[in-house]
Amino acid sequence: MKKYIYFTLLCLALMVGCNKNEAKDRVNDPTGKFMKISGRGLCQADGTEFTIKGVNLNHWLTPEAYCFGFSNISVTEVDKAFRQIFGDEYMNGWWKRFLENYIGDEDFVYLNSIAANTVRLPLTYRLFNDSFYLCDNNPEAGFAYIDYVVKMCKEVGLYLILDMHVAPGGQSGAAHIDDSDGYPRLFESQENMDEYCRIWRMIAERYAEEPIILGYELLNEPIAKKYESLYHYLQPTYEKATAAIREVDKNHIIILGGGNFCDDFSMLTNYAFDTKLMLTCHRYGSTDVTKFSDISIQTNLPMYMGEFGHWSGGAENNFQVVSNMKSRGIGYTYWPYKKMDNWESLLGFTVPEDWSMIAEFVNSPRETIVQVQIALKKVDVEKATKAMEEYLENCKFRNCFERSGVKDGLQFK
Repeated sequence: MKKYIYFTLLCLALMVGCNKNEAKDRVNDPTGKFMKISGRGLCQADGTEFTIKGVNLNHWLTPEAYCFGFSNISVTEVDKAFRQIFGDEYMNGWWKRFLENYIGDEDFVYLNSIAANTVRLPLTYRLFNDSFYLCDNNPEAGFAYIDYVVKMCKEVGLYLILDMHVAPGGQSGAAHIDDSDGYPRLFESQENMDEYCRIWRMIAERYAEEPIILGYELLNEPIAKKYESLYHYLQPTYEKATAAIREVDKNHIIILGGGNFCDDFSMLTNYAFDTKLMLTCHRYGSTDVTKFSDISIQTNLPMYMGEFGHWSGGAENNFQVVSNMKSRGIGYTYWPYKKMDNWESLLGFTVPEDWSMIAEFVNSPRETIVQVQIALKKVDVEKATKAMEEYLENCKFRNCFERSGVKDGLQFK
């Protein structure tokens, strides 16, 4: 069955790849023209209404521990654990191949074939400066990845949202989300704030004339509720970043998320600082989106659901929440697109043999040298290395399997 599904998907991919004009007609994005705000909605360059329907390219440029099957720790801590087992040389090469394999051409062709029209690309600030990240410290790496995604989006017919998923110092206060030490240090550090605005300005300057980019999402899931004393920083942070972007780019939509992981918009009191604003919300564990449509009505701004999913009752809830969003004019990008052996993801792939050995080590206490040595005694490095190699192979599109129930629930067609 798996081979049959992917033979079918490959045929679809080839047909889409050969029919680029049709794909471009669907996206309808003449050179030099940009997506526009139209009341509480969006419209394309020729004035046709547009509703975001897509996915997040999760766990690619911003890997997350839970997507590896580990406990909720930062990717920095995951990388540290991997290096304790395998060493720096192996891991530098492994991460490079991970970035090459996890998302590729076939993923974009597939998304077009199921009628998605948008991808949200989570980014980390570490890809835009000389801090070491995963496998190197190349400050141009982020642009290389965006350039690739722009190219593929143009080829198959998808819009692109750039999402600052990991900001300098952390913006959420949840280490597994923002690769921080567990406190949102973006807001109280002038150095972090300057770097944040500098990076957004660089991105905007490079892509100011790129119409396939729908908009810039300034922060992913800012300020957990337990840090609500920092809520008052969110409005000025958005205004500072927008000002930096508008120095070089007057074209693109600016996307703002509320506090408490894009759930609470009460601290955003001024939407008049820019004329091209859209809001984004996240919703896990509930199909009710009434509060978000109410906010859209109150502000007269478009709202899109940047992330939703992880249903305790099963992926069939996708159909209900998507129906609710459609009836209220809310677009959406699903999370997660791809995940190892997970019933919630659109695409899944097989857990490597002996992966549990790696997970046990990563989840073990490793705060001291003695603890690391104790944990390493339970690891067969040869078997663990084989598992790491299998992961790199299994995550390729051609080795993934589609979850048709998730796809049907997303109602792209």
